[in-house]
Amino acid sequence: MKIRTCLTLSFVSLFLASCGTDSTSSNTQNHSHQVLAEQQLWEKIMAVHDEAMPKMADISRTKRRLKPHIKRSDLNEAQRQEIQETIELLESAEEAMNSWMNGLKMLPDLRKMFTHEQIMDYLNTELNNIKTVRTLMYDALEKGQRLLHILEPNNTESQ
Repeated sequence: MKIRTCLTLSFVSLFLASCGTDSTSSNTQNHSHQVLAEQQLWEKIMAVHDEAMPKMADISRTKRRLKPHIKRSDLNEAQRQEIQETIELLESAEEAMNSWMNGLKMLPDLRKMFTHEQIMDYLNTELNNIKTVRTLMYDALEKGQRLLHILEPNNTESQ
């Protein structure tokens, strides 16, 4: 009877141990998929950022070129106001990008602090945020360049 009990306990122990191994393997595979999903989403965020970031120099240049026009005597108050508002829009776009970059948490830091679901939520939010920043930058730059085209019709400088 004791031998039978020992054999039964041994088989049960082996069965439970093998289940644990499969579970660990499954958990490792699931974790790998999670890490991959996080990395892919991070790369999407960085792609949008990398597309928009070079426009920062264009925004700065456009803003610098617009500023002297505010003091032109041949423009009326409404025209000067439009120039000022466009400069402020360009500054707002610059600030939005700088603020977004300064607030972005790096993926390794996120992995130390949050669960996979929390990381994915955060990254999806940041993807939407950087897309909004990109749109703001492109819109401000387009408005600024259109205005410069009107104010400097003979200027051949790249806009």
